[in-house]
Amino acid sequence: MNKFKYLSHSFIFLILGTIFFGIQNDFIIFRWPTKTIAFKEDNNLATKKRIKLFYWNNNKWINETTTILVSANLQDNVQHILNSWLNLLDEEKIIEKIFLQTALISEASNELFLSFDRNLLIEDHSTYQKLMLIEGLLKTLRENDIKVPKIYFLVYHKPMQDSHLDFSNTWPLEGFFKN
Repeated sequence: MNKFKYLSHSFIFLILGTIFFGIQNDFIIFRWPTKTIAFKEDNNLATKKRIKLFYWNNNKWINETTTILVSANLQDNVQHILNSWLNLLDEEKIIEKIFLQTALISEASNELFLSFDRNLLIEDHSTYQKLMLIEGLLKTLRENDIKVPKIYFLVYHKPMQDSHLDFSNTWPLEGFFKN
């Protein structure tokens, strides 16, 4: 009886070992019904669109027109718009090169989180210059039909720090100036 028990257990473990070896080396592939993926046709085609970029320089608003690719994804559109805006400010020598790392929209679509790779504001600038730089960003988003009422400004996914302005709370998209 003992020999039969050992022989049957050995045979069962040999079969299980072979099955596990086959699964591990992709000789045997299991597809669980809960893990099946339905392939969906991607109708998110990007199209070219002309946008306006606004910034404050020499005590007046200046706008430039550029072309970007827009899609149905609002986060991607915000990312493209703001990277174009940051590139324009760099070309005009208003700020040094800054990248927008992440643009995330809350699930309720009422908050936009903008995370930059470094501080957007120059510490030596006056409060007015800093406000007008932020207002240029807000105006650029407003004029390009980005309708997210509250914006968080972040640096490496932490609230932006400035000695003159408070970035611990959201900023309204409509800005603070009538323009």
